[in-house]
Amino acid sequence: MVIEALPFILIGVIVAGAIQIFVTEEHIRRWIPAHSFKAVAMGCVVGALFPACECGIVPIVRKLVGKGVPLGAAVGFLLTGPLINPIVILSTYMAFGNDAMIAGWRMGLGFAAALLIAWSISLFFSSNQLRRPVSLPVQRRKPQTSLFYRFEEMLKHSKQQVYNGG
Repeated sequence: MVIEALPFILIGVIVAGAIQIFVTEEHIRRWIPAHSFKAVAMGCVVGALFPACECGIVPIVRKLVGKGVPLGAAVGFLLTGPLINPIVILSTYMAFGNDAMIAGWRMGLGFAAALLIAWSISLFFSSNQLRRPVSLPVQRRKPQTSLFYRFEEMLKHSKQQVYNGG
């Protein structure tokens, strides 16, 4: 089972490394709505469009929370990503004999449940208890740093996350 999950975890770790290097906290502040319900809804929508399994999405969400994504939005992303992404919906559609009704119900009920759970979490936990300060030297890089250097730093960060757990 570990061997089956390993490629998906590695993909998640590489995406988390890309988030660490290429996405700044300023980006997060600009992209995420200030209103908690809108932030949760955005997290659910982005998660529904992001094809990730439950193994690979954990390091991604962990990095997003560390970058300042509100906990409710991160939980919405965490729940909808593996539950109703396009690959899963297509698989559900095909597995149930090309029945769009089953796929639609899965998508609708899954989205509604994720939205309700994530919004509840955002109401009960107003601050981001899981956020740890980011203290990597990469955060203080010069803006004119080359793309090659940034890509190299992304791979180093991904390796560090695999071996050290983040």
